[in-house]
Order: sequence, then C-alpha cells, then structure tokens
Amino acid sequence: MVQVSKIAQEIKGSTIRKMFNMASSMTDTVSFALGEPDFTTSKNIIDAACKALQDGITHYTPNAGILPLRQAIAKKTQKQKQRGNRPRNRGNGNCRRNGSTYACNDGDTGSGR
Repeated sequence: MVQVSKIAQEIKGSTIRKMFNMASSMTDTVSFALGEPDFTTSKNIIDAACKALQDGITHYTPNAGILPLRQAIAKKTQKQKQRGNRPRNRGNGNCRRNGSTYACNDGDTGSGR
C-alpha cells in the first residue's frame, strides 16, 4: 500500500474544495469555477474533436505528448529563440519539491533501485 508523508497526512482540505464538493451535491447551482468557459467552443475545434473520435483517437496521450504537437512546440520555440525570446519553464522545480515533500519523511533514503 502506498503511504504519503506525515506532512501530506496533516494537510487539511481547502475551504474552496469543500465548497465545490458541497455545491456538486446541490441542484440548481451555477458554477463559477476557474476554467469553466462562459462561451461555446468554436466550430473548428468541435469538428477537429469529432474527426479525432471518428478516426479512433480515443485514448490518453503519452506523458511526453504526441509527436506532432511536440514538433510544433519545438518549431515555435526555435523561432522564439531566433528572435531573442527565451521560453521559460516555471513551476517544474516546485512540482519536484512538492512531490518529494508529500512522499518522503525526514530520514527517508532511496532504495537504490
């Protein structure tokens, strides 16, 4: 069984999460959640999604992403570098630090595998 660190076990649920959970059990509520669009998805995006489903693209993507998207990002990044813009990755270090904080207790060591 996977165990989380003592720090993670002591984290209390956030008030906003409690509110969302409570609201999800109610009827006649309006969601003002972040990321909840207040517009209809564009037709070209709907059409592309339908075509992907009809073409059998119905599974999760690899963690690294799909190759055509990675290539497009690399191409754009290269153009930005040529113009002197430097794309930055913010948050990666925080993710690693948070992950190890929540998974490891003081004194834990690697298994050597």
